[in-house]
Amino acid sequence: MSEHYSEQRLSHILNEKVKRNCFSLIVQFRAISRDSCYHISFLFSLNYLLKFPNCYQVILNMQIRKSDKISEALRNEGNKLYGEKRFYHAMLKYNESLCHTPLTSVNLGLAYANRSAIYFELRLYEKCLKNIKLAIDHNYPCEKLNVLNHREEKCNEMKHQKLAIINPWNFFKLTYKSHKKLHGVADCLQVRINEKYGKHIITTKPLHVGDIIAIEKPFCSVLLSESKFLKVDKENKFQRCRNCLKDNQLDLIPCSGCCEVMFCSDKCHQEANERFHKYECPVMNLLLKSGSVNIALQIFFIALSACDGSIENLQNFMLETENTNSTVFDYNFSQDSFVSNTKNYLKCLTSLTRSQRKFCIQAHDDILSTHPQLKNMWNENQEFIRNFIQKQCQINDQYFHGIFGGSLTKTGNENLDFFSTHQKSIGSGWFPFCSLINHSCAPNVTRVSVEGKVVLVVCRPIAEGSQLFDCYKANFNKQPKSSRQMTLLKEFNFTCDCEACDKNYPAPPILPIKDIKIVKFGKKTEEEIVNLKGGQSLKRYHDCCEVIDKNHDQNFPSLELSLLQMCQAMYQLKQNHLISQIRMSPG
Repeated sequence: MSEHYSEQRLSHILNEKVKRNCFSLIVQFRAISRDSCYHISFLFSLNYLLKFPNCYQVILNMQIRKSDKISEALRNEGNKLYGEKRFYHAMLKYNESLCHTPLTSVNLGLAYANRSAIYFELRLYEKCLKNIKLAIDHNYPCEKLNVLNHREEKCNEMKHQKLAIINPWNFFKLTYKSHKKLHGVADCLQVRINEKYGKHIITTKPLHVGDIIAIEKPFCSVLLSESKFLKVDKENKFQRCRNCLKDNQLDLIPCSGCCEVMFCSDKCHQEANERFHKYECPVMNLLLKSGSVNIALQIFFIALSACDGSIENLQNFMLETENTNSTVFDYNFSQDSFVSNTKNYLKCLTSLTRSQRKFCIQAHDDILSTHPQLKNMWNENQEFIRNFIQKQCQINDQYFHGIFGGSLTKTGNENLDFFSTHQKSIGSGWFPFCSLINHSCAPNVTRVSVEGKVVLVVCRPIAEGSQLFDCYKANFNKQPKSSRQMTLLKEFNFTCDCEACDKNYPAPPILPIKDIKIVKFGKKTEEEIVNLKGGQSLKRYHDCCEVIDKNHDQNFPSLELSLLQMCQAMYQLKQNHLISQIRMSPG
């Protein structure tokens, strides 16, 4: 944190916590200690802590600051892993080292140089050259420059031997023309409102299986590195951009202020600072542990930035938008204007129905009451800010989507580290267009997470004028009706009456077989599609889509069509994987 906590302030916070019988302070103190440069193990229980009148003084000394001592220790760990050819883990240690390195330290240049060595081993020569330049620009020792110069010469000699990496965005692109005002959404999609479904999306033309009808980036998103409810990778923060959630093949730059955040480029760093990171940077370690409050606070920071940092302007804006009932189709987002686009997105966000759940948002009190820039604003506007954050948590509960990534999971032999195609939760965000799509346990579209964006793919034919349906949880292929309905009622407060629930579709393997030839084709495709190369793989994917399209009306639901839909998803996952593919072993 960028300012010292006063003993009086910490004493006040602790006493208030005791009065409220709240345990969250201990969690925060543990967080501070784990990340502190002193590595103090602060694992006292609250009662035990209160026995020590000088405990506040101990806490005073536990500040999260960039530290040469920590960065050097982490870099040395990376060097050991590099020597063992465990490049994935070595790269993470170098990235963590970069996050802890003071801006003027020689360790910054050394860590970039170490990364360049890994990229050279992986035959990613452009990235190697980029990291060599970063090393030289960031205090790399002059007496060691001959090492980098030699590596640079070799890179330039071997550029022509670089790995051919397929660009999967050649696959993930819109099938139809983009909407003029809403970039990334097919122009055949429109919003409708009725009593049963409320706001929903329909198509004005027939859609076919495999069509890509939307590619949407989130208005706001958070990267998860800790969660009470989800299994997440604690090292996510050292392997993905805080702003766009790309992994960029681990070629990331650290935040200049905090030790918790990396970016894929200077552009993302600048954009994040303009939108929200200038506010979250001093309290980033607390935000990472704040659960649902994390993204709610990010929305508050974005809204505050769009209102010139003025809480009065934000209050007036929220009053003006209180009774709006708008969607993204009501505004023109074709212009790249942070202020106007943000305010329009906030109007759409405010229009969404909120859950009735009351969230415990105590964490935001702790964060804002000690925030070096915002504590005065908090002290004078607590009721408004509390209400704002509570509303965002309630909207989040209903409309925010999980964001998944599959590239950064260690699998296989201990000495062979690589990126797998297994998808894991890496964050969550609000996708303004996708949030308008209603649920069905037999959906006709599916969401694919690609570099922090959502790609919407048709998985069942959709007739002109028909509604798009997504699946919020498990579909009928994976879970029986009773379990699905219980989950949806508990989490989204509605009893599902979709076609799968109404007709009580059976799940595999009970699903009927209606065409044995298609079953054989599906099994053959399931066995081969991941290993097929280039054009062969793409042709098989299109064949799958065509078979589903032609046989859907007479054969759905059936075992063979469910099998082909699974093959379709496997291919999409394979294309997603290629975006960040690095084999973390020597070439």
